[in-house]
Amino acid sequence: MYICLILFLSLAASLPAATLIPAANFGAPTVVTFSSSGNFTSPAAYTEAGASFRETASGETIYTYSGILDPDLIGGGSASLDVIFPSLMDRFGFIANPSVFTSRNFNIASVTFYSDTAMTSVTESYTTVFSVTSSDTFFGLEQGAGSFAAVRLLLTPQGSSGFSPTIDDFRFEATGVPEPASFGLLGLGAGCLVLAWRRRASTR
Repeated sequence: MYICLILFLSLAASLPAATLIPAANFGAPTVVTFSSSGNFTSPAAYTEAGASFRETASGETIYTYSGILDPDLIGGGSASLDVIFPSLMDRFGFIANPSVFTSRNFNIASVTFYSDTAMTSVTESYTTVFSVTSSDTFFGLEQGAGSFAAVRLLLTPQGSSGFSPTIDDFRFEATGVPEPASFGLLGLGAGCLVLAWRRRASTR
């Protein structure tokens, strides 16, 4: 019984974390083209294809124009962009560009995954800094801990001056197929339950 528990924990610990993926890893994603141009404030939120994009800092504005989304972070410092999906997803990605106004580069400092749309239950975080220094830089992530309902992107400027990052062709999709490691966990768990039941039955 204890061996089963040790194996279960070791397998769970070996589950892959969120990893960077190229655009080619997407099969048939939903793509947000930011086709509705406008300024969105109070709260700063934009919705398309069932996905909602919103600022976490008060007083900020989201702009969409010419097929891109601009979180308007010219004030400097760091800020977060939340994305709430219409259902559980397994991967997401987008094309990132330096500011079209100032040509300033920026970083995707971290990504936090949530299992609920209220963004109260964290499932995983990706903390490897991703640098955006040229146009059409693709950024994509696939979570290793299972499906997610929302993500929070922490964006930071490169340098002390303000920045206004732009993203386009935001995409997301659900695979609907459990990973091999998940199958392994389910099988091991079922095996341990059967073993425990047989031992208990044999002691009666």
